[in-house]
Amino acid sequence: MFSFFLERKFFSLRMAYVVTLTVAFALFSACAPDEDPLLDGPPVGAWVSSYGETYTITDSEFEKSYGGSVSYSGTITRTQGDGSGAGYITIKYTQYTEYDDDYTPTLKDAGENDYYVIHWRELRAGGVELSDAYGAENDEGLPAGSVFVEKDLASITVANGYFNIHSVCKKQ
Repeated sequence: MFSFFLERKFFSLRMAYVVTLTVAFALFSACAPDEDPLLDGPPVGAWVSSYGETYTITDSEFEKSYGGSVSYSGTITRTQGDGSGAGYITIKYTQYTEYDDDYTPTLKDAGENDYYVIHWRELRAGGVELSDAYGAENDEGLPAGSVFVEKDLASITVANGYFNIHSVCKKQ
């Protein structure tokens, strides 16, 4: 008879434990903030990266700066999203910063046919990840990954290895 009461008491304690865990899980799950949904883009706005870079993107202009100095800027010639919060921005350079052997920066005007591609992913209302194209250095002093003929832009893709490092950015 004693074992019957003991088993019943343990069963009640186990049930109380299961019910408590279930209620606690339901309460904490209900209070957890939902992640912002992915947006199609492009990532228009002012964005600051974890590295201190500032990206200013409008419907027609793109600028990347660091420490208050322009790294490069350009006129947006094309945006192409892929429907999953990611895509590409193609710019025709207007200006870029060139560094001499002493790392002294000089803001230069870009040539007639100088283009560049930027990749975005994980675009949400409050944040985005941005990556500059990275490729072989060029002889023009433009950032690596720059292209000089518009038809070559199709080769500057994630699949071709041009966007391996993305800066995590928050909306300003």
